[in-house]
Amino acid sequence: SSANETAEIPSFKSESYGVPITFYSPRSPEALFNFMVATIQAKDLRTCSTLVICQQNAEVRHLELELGKRNINTMLLEMDHLTIHNMVHLWSQRYIQHVLIACDDNLKVLEGIPVNFVIHTALPPVEEFKNRLNILTKSKTNAEMLAFILGGPKEELRSLQTQPNKEKNGETPNLIVKPLNKNLEEETSEIAWNSRALNRGNRLVNEVPAMMPEESEIEGWETPPETQAVHFDHAGRIQRQMEIIFEARNRIDIASPPAGSTKDQSSAAMADIASEVDGMTRAQFGVLVWSRDVIVPCYDISGVVDLNPSIRDTMTAMMEEMRDRQARGIQRYAWPHVSCGKSLVAVGPEKIGKSWCFLPSLCQRTYEQMLLRSEKYKGPTSIVVCLNQQQGNQILQWIIKLLDPLNIVGRISYEKVITLWEKDNVQEVADRLSGSVGILVTTPKMLVMLKKLHTKEKPIFDANLVKCLVLDNLSDMMRHLPDTTAKMIDWIIQLLDFGTNGCQLFITTRLWPETLMRKSLLPLVPDVLIVFKDPLEALIYGGASLEVNLIRPGEDSHALVQMLQNRSLNDERIVVMCQTKEEVLDLKYKLAMAGIRAEGIYSDGGLFTVSQWRLKKLALVLLITDNMVNKVKYGPIDQLIHYTPAISWVRFKFRFSMLYSNYVSSMQSPGKSVVLLHQNNFERIWLLADFMMWHQLPRPDHCLRVLAEIRQMKDKLRSSELAKLSLCEQISSYGNCLRWSCRYRHVMWTEEVQPPANYLTMGDFRFQVLTCNSPAHIAVRLNELYPNKVAFLNTLMTQLCQEVHVYYDLEQNRRQHANPKVGETVIVRNLMRYERVVITGTDHNKITVRLLDTGIDVLTYKPSQIFICEERHQNEPCQAMEVRLIGIEPNTMDRIWTKDMRDLVRCSFFSRLQEKQKRIFSARVKLVLSRTIFVQTVVDDKGQDLRSFLLDRFRVHEEAMTMEKLMEIVNASQPTPND
Repeated sequence: SSANETAEIPSFKSESYGVPITFYSPRSPEALFNFMVATIQAKDLRTCSTLVICQQNAEVRHLELELGKRNINTMLLEMDHLTIHNMVHLWSQRYIQHVLIACDDNLKVLEGIPVNFVIHTALPPVEEFKNRLNILTKSKTNAEMLAFILGGPKEELRSLQTQPNKEKNGETPNLIVKPLNKNLEEETSEIAWNSRALNRGNRLVNEVPAMMPEESEIEGWETPPETQAVHFDHAGRIQRQMEIIFEARNRIDIASPPAGSTKDQSSAAMADIASEVDGMTRAQFGVLVWSRDVIVPCYDISGVVDLNPSIRDTMTAMMEEMRDRQARGIQRYAWPHVSCGKSLVAVGPEKIGKSWCFLPSLCQRTYEQMLLRSEKYKGPTSIVVCLNQQQGNQILQWIIKLLDPLNIVGRISYEKVITLWEKDNVQEVADRLSGSVGILVTTPKMLVMLKKLHTKEKPIFDANLVKCLVLDNLSDMMRHLPDTTAKMIDWIIQLLDFGTNGCQLFITTRLWPETLMRKSLLPLVPDVLIVFKDPLEALIYGGASLEVNLIRPGEDSHALVQMLQNRSLNDERIVVMCQTKEEVLDLKYKLAMAGIRAEGIYSDGGLFTVSQWRLKKLALVLLITDNMVNKVKYGPIDQLIHYTPAISWVRFKFRFSMLYSNYVSSMQSPGKSVVLLHQNNFERIWLLADFMMWHQLPRPDHCLRVLAEIRQMKDKLRSSELAKLSLCEQISSYGNCLRWSCRYRHVMWTEEVQPPANYLTMGDFRFQVLTCNSPAHIAVRLNELYPNKVAFLNTLMTQLCQEVHVYYDLEQNRRQHANPKVGETVIVRNLMRYERVVITGTDHNKITVRLLDTGIDVLTYKPSQIFICEERHQNEPCQAMEVRLIGIEPNTMDRIWTKDMRDLVRCSFFSRLQEKQKRIFSARVKLVLSRTIFVQTVVDDKGQDLRSFLLDRFRVHEEAMTMEKLMEIVNASQPTPND
């Protein structure tokens, strides 16, 4: 076997023409290549310039391909390239951290260039080898050298020490490196296994179980096609890299490009790039990237051109604190791009280094602009917007760390960083921004408040001087502050200049906001680089479709057979995902019984089958286990079917990296993914439904229906506990509950169904709005039954409210309640007035109550703050009534209306103008359930209706079946169980 063949590689050290060389004699070409890869991986490419020398150009191309397959970044030394000397210089200085591949014909250009590590893939004739060593030893650096010999070691060494032995035809045979596919030698397996970049290269699954790390640590989300290895495979790519470097120096005014024709070349190359409307897509280092510009990765922060040494050193120290030896995949592409003054969108889960993608360039550009600006300029140089103060403080600490080492003291007289977290400080910060400021760190809400103070007469921001804008965690802003975020982005688009040499836009986000990105933000920044660390989010960007099929347990194989029957496997590439080898073997047998040809890929032994399948030489379905996802190059896939769920959500998302080749190859159809799930798999159904709803995919009603049924079933299993639980608000509002976790009751008691006696049950009614609890949920008071009599602290009060307050305001009339119980009417002090409430819950030192007359809010009090309500006051009906729009709900799984949405409805629809303290609204009863009056809409005194107001402004869902769901809840109501 190959493993036995390469178990030991004979080696010895000797000198050749005074140069110490270690000679290795692998027993096969396969062992040669694998040992070479492991040796390179063991080197630190940030500091070690590595050169691999072949004899002929044909070997160079082949070696480049083989190393690329094994995840080694390579660059060819080509003499006919216009910028060859600049390229070699940057490589020797470690700006370009690739393995350089050369042959004897073009080795002359390296004369005098320092090289740290040299690999001779084969031994040339003695004179050529002597010339090779003569060139490499003219540098002051003593290179470590390694040479491979595939013949007997003694014979090869003797040929170096004497004249070459000629063959019969008078020529010395050349040693040609052949294609390799075998395992890494056992003696180097530990080195290779510990190297991140060798995820796909080593083949040790049988010896070491493939364990999937946490999502924030995965660096193996990569299944790039063979053509996308990071190496410079033709002169044009090297040329473009050089032009990008020169362009970066021009844009940030640090260095000037070399004299000559570089500018003309750059203009031509950039015009060529701009003509590629669809841009370029790459998949490597565990990420998917897209850009209209050339995509050039780095190894770590030291590979970023023209970065300030202090910032580079600080960033390196910060990475070492986080135990990051090299850049993470998302940073390897981001750092070179943003250092050229270009924009970035980084998509992925938390704690993967998204913020660090832009921080070095943000601080450098801010620092440079601070040196150029004077105090007469107004406003910040950069703006960083975070979801909240907690997240903002973390970024603030990193910014301060990066800026502090710079020599700012004495050269800049204004503030480096200003923060704004509280509305009480808005005016103070606006005054401070009237002069020059480095970086403003704030939240969307505070920035919108600053916007209101920004006027032509008193400007706060100078659009031409803002050079960086950061939107950190954009998807969470949209989820928690949708209205505020929309206002902020609209204003940013109008205010800032994102043109050439204008403002850089840096966006980090957990979820990909497709509509906002494509319609509003991406058109602003044509030079943007988009990086995905989340394959499931990349599915939305790539345009692949997602389908979720729910099946009964035991029907898995039957459902899959139905999907695969009558499919043309000669033309369609179909992959079926399983968890384990046992599942694959069982499924393969069942498909064979149905006449469907399939092959299992659960170890390295199936890699040859995959390569044949990829070339469409095999008409079959691939059955693949999760441990093989990041090892196999599948090429484009027509359909990805999830037969059994992955062991975790992280692994499940990881499977979608198999579709990366579809996006890279620009297929007409980006593919389809079908997920088969058991109907009782609540967790996975919920996560997929939440994903589909957030991304505005077709609403998964079948999933939502099953989730609601599972919730009802769980209540039946804990029936003995239900009597102690309060009714779930989603049940009484929407007829079902879709929460991830819910501790409330989902069955109504028969006594809860009937409304209070004073509630209307049909017809039109007019009312005054007491409170707006959510955009579709309000508390009202019927004016005809309970007219306002007096005003107390700018609040209108009825006769009963006034009587209750006046009576209990006297201390002698207040008696503390010794044993408050749920359902009892009591007295509390709320907003400086005494009023009636009903107890809804008791828990040790906490009493939960709901208002009865001035609203429907739920409040919490200490037992000592609860007072006995006199019987005459208890018998009065509650005056506040609950009104809800039927069939209107937030288009999210938790169905929570955000605070900024509520505030907008309060201020814009239910606003109480000073001259109209008694605004009257009207509605028509559609259904009354318990204490809630359901209506189709609410109409104000100007004829505007609330339903249209919400549909025009928010992402809401109109559910046509709400009435039926509520009636099902009524029909399923049960008598209250005995304690």
